[in-house]
Amino acid sequence: MPDPPLPPGALDRLARDVARERTRSAPGAAPAFGWTPDPGSPATLGRFRIVATLGRGGMGIVYRAVDPRTQAEVALKSLAAGPAERLRREGEAIARLNHPGLVRVLESGEDRGSPFLVMELVRGRPLDEAWAAWDLRRRVEAVERIARAIAHAHGRGVAHRDLKPGNVLVGEDGAPRVTDFGLAAVDDSFSDEALLDVNNPRTIDYAALERATGVRKDDTRSDIYFMGCMYYQMLTGAAPLAETTDRSHRLSKTRFLQIAPIQKLEPSVPNNVAMVVNKAMMLDPERRYQTPGGLLADLRSTARRLSEGDTGEEVEPDSPQPVSAQSDELHSIMIVESNPRMQNVFRDGFKRAGYRVLLTSDPKRAVDRFQEDKAPADCIVLNAQELGESAVVAFNELGEHSKTAFVPALLLLDEQQSGWAQEARTAPHRAILTMPITMKDLRAELAKIVPAKQASETQEQEPGSEVR
Repeated sequence: MPDPPLPPGALDRLARDVARERTRSAPGAAPAFGWTPDPGSPATLGRFRIVATLGRGGMGIVYRAVDPRTQAEVALKSLAAGPAERLRREGEAIARLNHPGLVRVLESGEDRGSPFLVMELVRGRPLDEAWAAWDLRRRVEAVERIARAIAHAHGRGVAHRDLKPGNVLVGEDGAPRVTDFGLAAVDDSFSDEALLDVNNPRTIDYAALERATGVRKDDTRSDIYFMGCMYYQMLTGAAPLAETTDRSHRLSKTRFLQIAPIQKLEPSVPNNVAMVVNKAMMLDPERRYQTPGGLLADLRSTARRLSEGDTGEEVEPDSPQPVSAQSDELHSIMIVESNPRMQNVFRDGFKRAGYRVLLTSDPKRAVDRFQEDKAPADCIVLNAQELGESAVVAFNELGEHSKTAFVPALLLLDEQQSGWAQEARTAPHRAILTMPITMKDLRAELAKIVPAKQASETQEQEPGSEVR
């Protein structure tokens, strides 16, 4: 018996549902397989003729439209309810942004009391549908491009307020472009009850983060945190913040305290990559990157080092170099440092002097390495400026263990950390220096605490581990 006929209009409704599902996370994106006119859409918005609904979200509805003046297709975003004048001002501010990493807002307007934005129509797909085929370096470069775009916006007084993978489009050229800025979503006076009525989950996430950390609404460092969340998800395939349909739980600080360490979830993530993610996602906003420019600098450094095959775990000179008189007494050094820029400073400074340099961002791993059968280096330097108290703990653990008690060690403290000097176990070969210092001062201090190596010891070095 043949199947019964479908109800009238069923195929049209199915096609519309598929189109909406395909573009639900990509405002401004044009689906590759075409579109279906939506009879529920308005006929016009301003001078623009509506032809299809591309997506719906908590911040509004996005339509495919045609500009009758030019016959060009555009993406038209009708903004959700909010203070009309503020929406208009923010829309005009976004329209002034001009960066290749941003989906261009061509103009803003208002129709029957409802503000809207006119955006270029991008043929592409959301970031989280594109990154599966990318290698690590490509993912780092994608986040670098996103950070450049956000830095451009922040430099002109515009925060995004809705950063998530679905709001980054990857065009046919493979380049990611940020879209769908959050507009006038939450007022400072909003109560928890009012926030629970907000339709956009990411808006609630922003508000929850800022309330948990005691900063004002619209703190630009919130964008940096959620850029870190995107980076984390790109590298692990899992969102760092537990998803929940319970809006009151979404406002809870607990979600921000239960994030799995990135290298526990994905052990293959290199140390220098994990360090950038961790700093971007610091819950304490003072320990987070303060500007997108700071994040961008470390992303560039990471991308460059990955292209050179450097994962931040260990770095050794590529070829023999001249050695100064001081470095004759020291052949290898382990640096424990979490800041990529400072890693470069230490690495380059000591390599130029002829040392074999080992780098790690993990104080616990450094201690474990020295407790192995053969010490990996002649001495160790731990910089507590960003590592914090974990560097002091590792410094003391080295001094307490019988196998590592005689390893020359240097602990670097920031001026604000000087109180930790009383907790550190010092000895003639275990010293403390307060930053900032010069590389010359650092090498001079090492020359005091590290004994000269004997020729017989030098001959026992593994091939290539000593640089002369």
